[in-house]
Amino acid sequence: MASLSKARQTKKVSKLAFVDAICNMTRRGDIVGIIESQKKYWKDKKSNPWHRIHKLIETHWKKEKKGIDESETLILLRDAVFGSLDIHSLSLALDTPTHELIEMFVKGKSWKDGRRTVRTFCSKTVTELIKKGNLDYLETASLHRDGFGYLVPSLSEKHLEIYKKGRPKIKDGILDLKPLARSAIGRRIFRDLQITKSGLEEKDPLTTQILECYDNLLLDLEINGSTDSLLLGPTEQLTLNGRPIEEIIEIDEEKPTKKRRVKGVQVPLTEYLPEKKEKKKPKATTKRKRLGRKALKKKESSKKGKNK
Repeated sequence: MASLSKARQTKKVSKLAFVDAICNMTRRGDIVGIIESQKKYWKDKKSNPWHRIHKLIETHWKKEKKGIDESETLILLRDAVFGSLDIHSLSLALDTPTHELIEMFVKGKSWKDGRRTVRTFCSKTVTELIKKGNLDYLETASLHRDGFGYLVPSLSEKHLEIYKKGRPKIKDGILDLKPLARSAIGRRIFRDLQITKSGLEEKDPLTTQILECYDNLLLDLEINGSTDSLLLGPTEQLTLNGRPIEEIIEIDEEKPTKKRRVKGVQVPLTEYLPEKKEKKKPKATTKRKRLGRKALKKKESSKKGKNK
């Protein structure tokens, strides 16, 4: 018994326990738990070593998890940081390593201050990406959701600019579609018309159809002044103020609807009167039946008299 207690006491605690705890919370989608751990960093750095989290992986991973790839853990940590700081939509768009964002974050005086520093950096980085035309992983609905809606107008303008530059042109009898394929809006035409080629012959019926679709779409964009409706996912919708709708409320058509009153039309007063229940009338007996009953009674009385 003494040896067992000593064995338990000498059992080493994993140096990667904190890393594993954060990864498990990420798997469960427990963003609240991750935020609480980040807030506790300023009170107890030893129990919440966010400033050393990547150093722990570099130092102890090969010793404790030999032969296991750490890429999944690094992805989960990135999701934890981006999700807890409300910048989840930028996880793919930004090339900034996770450890650099954590360094910015822990330098703040508090969780709010660190969060503000990271979000300001992300805002500036996204602005630069839009200017350069690197828009592949930037989505209008996601930016709205993460509180970066003020960047959407410049993103829409850039999408429109790239779309205009991508107008298909006929060269040597071939319609070149490569410039249009570089535009996110242009790729919608490819999906709608189910086009997989980078070029079409001038005589191909699709050539005229593509050019017509391009011009019609460009006209709609210039009239509406926004590309939001064209850059949404298959199930995403926006409200009138440009914010994404999280839930779609379905109306149950089976529920009974109330009668609508038409203004100016008198409702019949009989509608308010309770319906009278018809009383069942007793079945009328004929005169013959009544006479028959009397005769039967007389016979029975006469029989009784004879018997006496």
